[in-house]
Amino acid sequence: MNRVLKLRQLATADAEFETKSRRYNAIRAALSDTSAIDQLQQAEQTSAAELKILRSTLRDRELELGTLQAKYKDVYQSLYSGAITLPKDLDNLHKESKSLEQRIGKLEEEVLSLMASVEEYEASHAVLAQETQEKLACQNTERAELLREGRELQPLLVELQKERQTLRTVVAPGDLKLYEELRAKKRDTPMAEMIDATCQVCRVSVPSHQASQVQTGDKVVLCIGCGRILYHA
Repeated sequence: MNRVLKLRQLATADAEFETKSRRYNAIRAALSDTSAIDQLQQAEQTSAAELKILRSTLRDRELELGTLQAKYKDVYQSLYSGAITLPKDLDNLHKESKSLEQRIGKLEEEVLSLMASVEEYEASHAVLAQETQEKLACQNTERAELLREGRELQPLLVELQKERQTLRTVVAPGDLKLYEELRAKKRDTPMAEMIDATCQVCRVSVPSHQASQVQTGDKVVLCIGCGRILYHA
């Protein structure tokens, strides 16, 4: 096997390993990030708490209204039953009756407003709860798919790592040193294909004598433009 072909096999294995590693790390990051659903659940919990308070307030006002209405009924009956005849007592009952009417009127308005607010909150909370459940179900589906993909990638990464280690043992030490240096400098793309005596990365023409050497693959030739190891497919 010629020198450049060995390097090409190593570069292919390295590139595949890096691609799959990035994907595996992205999967792990996605699985650990629950911020979006956490925010939705927090919003739903806040909405439920506010609705609970609103319902409790409405219930208290309804009880208070019932108490005032019962008291007003007693005062009204006392006022017009004929049992009380003293002018001062009748005047006091009349004043109390008017006061109760005013308080009942204001409380009835408050109860109606609270009922409308409760109805509005119930509707918005129902929408939020439904949205949360739908997104949670969607996320669970996505997480299951990511877990499946992650489990499939793990053994592939192990095998690729073994392949990379094996390939590094068959590449000449000098060639491997050059390859690793270029891999670090060229962002994991240390090699460039040559087609029609032209580097396909930087588009610089390769001198004819070097192009012949690239075609045989027995000598490592660097592109005079981008400095990558040239190969001929």
